[in-house]
Amino acid sequence: MAAQRYYALVASLPRLVHFEQAEYVPITREALESRLRALTPDHWAQLDAAILLMRWQKQPRERTTADIVAQYDKAMTVITHPALREVLEYWMGQRTVVVALRMRKRGDRPQPDTPWGVGRWTRKIEAHWDDADLGVKSVYPWVERARSLIESDDALELERMLVGVIWNKLTEIEGRTPFGFERVIAFVFKWDFSKRWLSYDAGAAKERFQDLIVEVLRDHQKLFA
Repeated sequence: MAAQRYYALVASLPRLVHFEQAEYVPITREALESRLRALTPDHWAQLDAAILLMRWQKQPRERTTADIVAQYDKAMTVITHPALREVLEYWMGQRTVVVALRMRKRGDRPQPDTPWGVGRWTRKIEAHWDDADLGVKSVYPWVERARSLIESDDALELERMLVGVIWNKLTEIEGRTPFGFERVIAFVFKWDFSKRWLSYDAGAAKERFQDLIVEVLRDHQKLFA
């Protein structure tokens, strides 16, 4: 039964500490993918589509926001699980808020028929472009803090805050069904965020930190590329 094999799968996953306390990821990508073979084919297809979408920073930089919008729309036709859709919608909305804040800092505005962000909040943000919180503080209560960090060009603290927010979201989701698909979703994405954060640890090479600055501050058309 699916419930029994998911129980075994979750029980086989090692403990992940908070990304800021992690010194290493406790399982290799290969070993994790091997264990994920216990997922049902439908859940695996949905999770795989989500992973490809969320690893935006590893995709070719020549891809445009329009490309990512198309990828997002395609992925969401495959992804039907409520928790997985919730994670993706929140995370892509988070990145869109950051895009808007960076555009506004430069004095730019969205142009008609020109994709600049992804998800359900783009139109509301456009309507509240001149508001300090872009009209989305009820959904993203950290928006004004993000604006302050962008204004001060504090790339590392901005990324720490953004990863922390989505980490907390994943923690909430995994608690809903401790031995179900929600727990697997949370583990996979926490693993990915931990691995990425470790590459920007204070002891990492200087060029890795420079990569972070480029990723966080690059031109908005490249944010999702």
